[in-house]
Amino acid sequence: MPEVTSADRQNAILDKARKLYSDGKFKAALAAFKEALLRCPCTRDDLVQSKKLGLRLKDIQISCCHCKDFESLPIPGSQKLAMYTLAKRPCTCGSGVFHCNVPSHLDALDGMIATYEKLEAPVKARQHATLLIITSPRAPEGYLRLAKALRLCDIEQSPETIARCRWIYRQAIQSVQAHGNKDHHKLKMLGKAKSLTLWGVDSLGIDLTNLKATLKVLNQLESLSLKGQQPLEVDWKIAQAYPNIAHDDRALPPALELERLEHLYLRDTDLPVVRTVDGLEALAWFMDLIEPSMSNGSLTSLAVTFCPESRFELDRVLNKDAIRTLSCYDFLDEEFASRCGDTFAHWVQGFQNLTTVGVFPQKSDVCWMHVSKVLAKESRIETIYTDILAGQPRDWVLAKAKERGVKIIETSRIPEPVLQPLDSESA
Repeated sequence: MPEVTSADRQNAILDKARKLYSDGKFKAALAAFKEALLRCPCTRDDLVQSKKLGLRLKDIQISCCHCKDFESLPIPGSQKLAMYTLAKRPCTCGSGVFHCNVPSHLDALDGMIATYEKLEAPVKARQHATLLIITSPRAPEGYLRLAKALRLCDIEQSPETIARCRWIYRQAIQSVQAHGNKDHHKLKMLGKAKSLTLWGVDSLGIDLTNLKATLKVLNQLESLSLKGQQPLEVDWKIAQAYPNIAHDDRALPPALELERLEHLYLRDTDLPVVRTVDGLEALAWFMDLIEPSMSNGSLTSLAVTFCPESRFELDRVLNKDAIRTLSCYDFLDEEFASRCGDTFAHWVQGFQNLTTVGVFPQKSDVCWMHVSKVLAKESRIETIYTDILAGQPRDWVLAKAKERGVKIIETSRIPEPVLQPLDSESA
């Protein structure tokens, strides 16, 4: 019988941890992943010394670096491989964290992070994701885990967090391209993929423009499906030349300037224009077109389909302080249970001078919470138009609105605003 090696014992513990995780026994899985991590040659001394001191496994602290703060790196004008470069710098805090590319070490650490996510401990997941990047800055898993942990920590999904996560994704791609393991089994699998489905496009805020460039390296891909949240889905059937993806040859009209726009109604009830790559590019062009009206404050009334892509483009150019009336249509719940409506209410709160808001999401059992979350935040809102209230939630919302001095008008849209006459008309 062949001798059982330390690597065999570590792999056996990893298998046990994965089984516990799949069975939903997350605390036991966390302990097993931790033990597997401590059995790596680069950390085994910590395990030996701790046992000599009589410490139990749960009392052993995993060393974390405190001198490398990836989240403080500037996004605008950042250098290529900024996170990789910082991760490779010598540690100055005395943490004793080693660079290690042993697969079992990285799998154990990745398993710990996944378990912390299941245990709803995003701060711990965030801390260990940072450790994973430092341990192996060429591996993409640490970057992806850190971005996910940041989103879990920010329940309001602020534009700053989304921008930071997208930047981390780009840093991951750069690190893998420059220093990654070209023979990684995941990369080989993707390279041979003929059909690809991406889930959670809405909640992850996937940048479809960058996705286009990524798809061009998947030479055998024939079919791509982007799944957001039902019922809005995009299914792309891709021919060899990617006709639905490559849009560089599509000529957009020359940019004009609309300087006196007062009311913008940007809505598609069937399929929002931003759900396609061509549509996303057109939306960015259109936002540049109306940017003068947004920056000079003439745009005071806005009605839009509420989704991550349109929100991102609007945040890029919108003068929110000038908006007095805001209507949001057709959007789906981006959160579940008690968190439903958090993202919407946080975005609405950014319009400091808003007096009228229209809340028209797609109807569901919890859609009324979008109105209740808006009412719960301090604002100058005087009137809320909506058509989603019914039953006991309606009674609660109306009582809360009365308490706050806010008028609720139950209708399917806000009346069109009265626009200011042009100078030539008023003369």
